[in-house]
Amino acid sequence: MIQVDVIFRYVVSPRWLRWASVSLPASLRYGGIGLGMATVLLFYSVHKSLGKNWEMPGVIKDRQTLVTSGLYRWVRHPMYSTLYVWAVAYFLLSANWLVGAAWLGLAVISTTMAAEEEAALIEEFGESYRSYMQRTGRFLPPFKR
Repeated sequence: MIQVDVIFRYVVSPRWLRWASVSLPASLRYGGIGLGMATVLLFYSVHKSLGKNWEMPGVIKDRQTLVTSGLYRWVRHPMYSTLYVWAVAYFLLSANWLVGAAWLGLAVISTTMAAEEEAALIEEFGESYRSYMQRTGRFLPPFKR
């Protein structure tokens, strides 16, 4: 997978990808640090909300419950949302458009599993999950008009 190769090359020797560098103000690069730290907290919050319900994408465990608390109160897939924030953070930290695109590509590939997960959750929880879908956003909180 090309995204992993790009990220690995950047981690091992950033000078290999110097040609894709972007001139960013220091304030934006420091903002990347803040976003990166925020993603750690977001990932922690997601895993804490899921508790024993955490499983590989699309897999339903025995005795699984429908989680609608924590970040799941507003968004059905906060872990994937956090991956997008992580991609932006890594772009800002690296100041390299190719590295940012690689992380964004990984986030996009990951979020393609959301439809599979939702189908499994509808099969498991039926109308409860459909109702939950109506009041939450997939990756962002719903915007009230």
